[in-house]
Amino acid sequence: MMSSVRGLTSTWLLPVVLALVGCPPVSGDDDDSADTDQEPLAPGHLGGLDLLEIVREDTGDSMISTRIWGLHDPPAPDDRWYGGWAWVTEILADYGDCLLIDTLPAHTCEPACTSEQFCAAEGCVDWPELVTAGAIEVTGLTEDLLFVPTDLGWYTLDGELPDDLHEPGATVTMEAEGGEVPAFEASAVAPADLGPTLDCDSPLEAGQDFVISWTPTPGSFRVRLEVIAVYHAGNGPMLLCDVDDAAGTLVVPTDVVDVWLPYRTPAETFQVTRYAQAEGSVGDGRSVVLGIGAQRACW
Repeated sequence: MMSSVRGLTSTWLLPVVLALVGCPPVSGDDDDSADTDQEPLAPGHLGGLDLLEIVREDTGDSMISTRIWGLHDPPAPDDRWYGGWAWVTEILADYGDCLLIDTLPAHTCEPACTSEQFCAAEGCVDWPELVTAGAIEVTGLTEDLLFVPTDLGWYTLDGELPDDLHEPGATVTMEAEGGEVPAFEASAVAPADLGPTLDCDSPLEAGQDFVISWTPTPGSFRVRLEVIAVYHAGNGPMLLCDVDDAAGTLVVPTDVVDVWLPYRTPAETFQVTRYAQAEGSVGDGRSVVLGIGAQRACW
């Protein structure tokens, strides 16, 4: 996975290590991009691109994050943890709007897996094939972005991130020219900032509901709360709650809070994101996901 984060005064790197693949750009006029001997790709999300504007509630700093995950065939077993095969997600409890999950390194089987395998719930599984979609262009932001593959197969941003990522209400489009994965396109509307939402000095407390509120905005947006036990470890227990933006309120009930508390660490972080998603179909039940969001964070 390629992850870039730009602050107003510095550059940040998110502590998530996932796979990203790519290929040299394929011309839209080149018929060689269609391989009639190629095996069909497996159904599901092959990968995606996440674009975030972030405001730290504790310091007021602003930054921009871009993350590409995938593209994999077969798809990652889930895309809750940015679609990565590097971690296996286990759902510990499902509370409707909230999930308590744990993310475990994908190398914990006994006996150990080979270097060509990772450890999943069903045991050792072959790593997925890396598949490609050519260069990926994003338009509708304050500046267009172009993600291109390197000779090593990693995507890199061709240029610099802008100081401001998007305007609320703008239609943002992700378009790939095609390769092993056919050309695809997906568009989503950029959300408005939630405004001051979190009190970084008032985390979840025993015996109390945890409530955050915001002013809803027109459009098909969602709001997600993420409470992460050890953020900079890149894995571990997480509490994820997700509701419709129109609700204006997200409540983590007392009983869910109390279940979460034993997992807390001094490195706990939490963040809330208003976001939109869209899928670019590549046929036969396969797609690539575009996500664009505005986040408030306590790190």
